[in-house]
Amino acid sequence: MSLVSPYQVLRVLIFLALYAFIGLVLWMLWQDIKSTRRLIALTTVPAGELVELSSEQSHPLMPVTSLGRASSNVIALPDPTVSLEHALITRREGVWWLEDLHSRNGIHLNSQRLETPAVITSGDIISIGHSRFKIHIHPTSS
Repeated sequence: MSLVSPYQVLRVLIFLALYAFIGLVLWMLWQDIKSTRRLIALTTVPAGELVELSSEQSHPLMPVTSLGRASSNVIALPDPTVSLEHALITRREGVWWLEDLHSRNGIHLNSQRLETPAVITSGDIISIGHSRFKIHIHPTSS
């Protein structure tokens, strides 16, 4: 019978600790990949739409939706009374917000001038320049 030396026991423990650490790192990477996939899906799929009241044209409502005259906005409005970057609609912690990006002519939410960021819901009416939009939020995204 041979005696197991303390060095052999220590080597086995270090070996097991190393494999446990590698397994933990791989598990954490997998969890990060899964949450990133969910986040990408949330930001690329419309969560509703903004329906222009005058033409019934529907625009996608994304988790971050910019409105303004510039073509770089999610919803570009060819209206000289609209600022290049006029308004922003965002979803934060399950709540939808509308904010004025310091535009000259402002925004109206349900016929009230918007002074500070405000919570919005389905059925609200947003007025920007000569355009009026009705908000439709999908039930699964509110």
